[in-house]
Amino acid sequence: MRIGVVNAGNIGRALARAWLAAGHEVMVAKDAGQEKLETFLEQNPRAVRGTPAEAAARSSSTP
Repeated sequence: MRIGVVNAGNIGRALARAWLAAGHEVMVAKDAGQEKLETFLEQNPRAVRGTPAEAAARSSSTP
């Protein structure tokens, strides 16, 4: 499944990790706090960065 996480804060990042572990394609987006998102992306190389609009448009599911 292709999943977009818009405003990937603590809960969004936790969900993204679980979905990545389950084998899903995940795009994450965050307007503020880019430092935590950078760390998340470094730790989860299969995750893709996008804008909130890109994450919503690309996804078959957006939490």
